[in-house]
Amino acid sequence: MKNKSILIMIIMTCWFSVAQSQASYARVNKLAKKCARGKIASCNKLNQIAKNDRHEGIRIAAVKNLINQSVLEDIFRNDTEYNVKEAALEAITDQNILLNIAKTGNMKHRRIAVDGLSNQQDIVDVAMNDNEWWVREAAVRKITDQNILVDFAHKDDNYSVRFAALNGIANQEKILNIIINGEYLDIKLSALNILNEDDYYKNIVEIIDQNINSNHNLSAIGALKIIPKDKTLLLYYDNLEVILNIKDWTKQYANRKTWRRLIYNIDVKTDTLTKSFIYRGSLGGTIVNSYQLSKTHLGRININEICEFLLSSISKEDLSEISKESDIYYLRETANRMLQN
Repeated sequence: MKNKSILIMIIMTCWFSVAQSQASYARVNKLAKKCARGKIASCNKLNQIAKNDRHEGIRIAAVKNLINQSVLEDIFRNDTEYNVKEAALEAITDQNILLNIAKTGNMKHRRIAVDGLSNQQDIVDVAMNDNEWWVREAAVRKITDQNILVDFAHKDDNYSVRFAALNGIANQEKILNIIINGEYLDIKLSALNILNEDDYYKNIVEIIDQNINSNHNLSAIGALKIIPKDKTLLLYYDNLEVILNIKDWTKQYANRKTWRRLIYNIDVKTDTLTKSFIYRGSLGGTIVNSYQLSKTHLGRININEICEFLLSSISKEDLSEISKESDIYYLRETANRMLQN
């Protein structure tokens, strides 16, 4: 009998707590609607609930309906619960407050604040001066000035920031400029992968020829882009498609260091044949030195293997034509080698 009474008391307590919570949420919703209609008294009551209610969920519900920017800033600065602080920050729209937080808050708060910024000069300022790549990346994703994006793609020392900049560049001439003049090979590879092969066919041929010995993968990716456009192959294939996907893989080590490698997934499709090729950068072990962590480990694209696959069923007469007339060095070289065997 005693245990039954205790159980009943627990059930009643839980029911009362749920009912009380539902009533509190209902009150917040009611006050929010009145506040939105300009009822000052309701706004003030909502402010007090957001600041002082003992339940975190109720405070968050109130915060999400606040209008007063100074109250939101006060809650962000002073509430002891992280989720309430974050809700307040996400509700702030005042650009001066957001800029201040974007420059002085902790890393996560700076990133959230950057997402709310609208002034391009402020966004660029954060992107150029924040020490954390995570914050710079968020800022760079909001930059619209193409020249500034090119500068970040060229020079930022973090690949995520460089890629964010590249993804924002729409001008193909600027993408070509990154391929030719970029400081980092990974961004040059990605830029080449998105360069329009129809409009820049001759430029890509030059990139192939100029990088055969110095930047093998850059030269190989150039070849993969225009192989489906090669006039000699098109005489043999009605349908030819080469799909390249560059996968960025990282492994986290101590002190926020990472082992980074690129993986190239290449699908080649012809009229009758399909084959996939995968080239992976080396995988980091359990113990690595700082030099290994500071570089990008590239899988070497075996472009000759791919060319051999494409030329494997072509007659010697056609191989001879390709060896002389193809615009692509690797097709000419492979055809020549196959003729000699």
